[in-house]
Amino acid sequence: MTSGSISSLDWRLGILRQNYLQSRLHSITKAAEIAIPRLDAKDMEGFDVLELETDLVLIPGAGSAPEVWDRFSSFLPKNIGVYRFTHLEISDVLEVAQASAPYLPDKFAVIGHSFGAHIALALCELFPERIENLVVVAGATAAETINDRMDTMLQRLSTEGYDAVVDGYYDFYVNAGQSRSQAEVMRQGMVDFGAARFKANIEAMRWRPDWSKALRKFSAPSLFVGAQNDTTTPPASVKQLANLVRGSVYIEIPNCTHAIPVEQPRALAAVTLEWWRSIG
Repeated sequence: MTSGSISSLDWRLGILRQNYLQSRLHSITKAAEIAIPRLDAKDMEGFDVLELETDLVLIPGAGSAPEVWDRFSSFLPKNIGVYRFTHLEISDVLEVAQASAPYLPDKFAVIGHSFGAHIALALCELFPERIENLVVVAGATAAETINDRMDTMLQRLSTEGYDAVVDGYYDFYVNAGQSRSQAEVMRQGMVDFGAARFKANIEAMRWRPDWSKALRKFSAPSLFVGAQNDTTTPPASVKQLANLVRGSVYIEIPNCTHAIPVEQPRALAAVTLEWWRSIG
């Protein structure tokens, strides 16, 4: 791409900036909803010179190591400082946020996936002055989306054991359309993660706070990302959460299930970077 030309991503996602600014102008509560097409490698051209400097905290989902963000991070400009979050064996998201805060930058952008979104929300509630912007990826708080699933998971851990749960995740990802090799990488990651930390993650998500009051007061720019084929956290539940935050933006990634950072890292990076550019 030559200097001064319009990049593929500008052309295909340029409407994002217009919709975001319009949502702020009208101070709407309902999230501005934007659909995107499938993205290819050419869509990432030009971001290596993006004039954006920020520290970014990446928080993975339950049972996931920081490495799940590696491919996503590879698409980010070099002037973004990436802090990869490692889960703690603590069964309360507010306590996790409190314990982690001293090791995070003074001000930062934060992206949380699934359970990681709850830690991101805890950081927003406890330290709103430190949050530059928030990206929630496949995260929801509605009881009907989470509670029964977490109760079932805790019961399975108690009666069947962690190995059975890990094998169940492998089968789930294969049935959801992921390749067996990709599902095996995620399965092995859960094995390495360990039963104790995983149980703490599930307990923390089951007994999470009600974020609705904090989100209605939250004023930093916010992006919510759902996945078209996500049955774990259906896109409607992500959109429901987005609607709590005034002026937020909701984007749905097509041809993707729950593990967005692993399945569609390029698309997630593209929409995040374009959104950052739209609010900058």
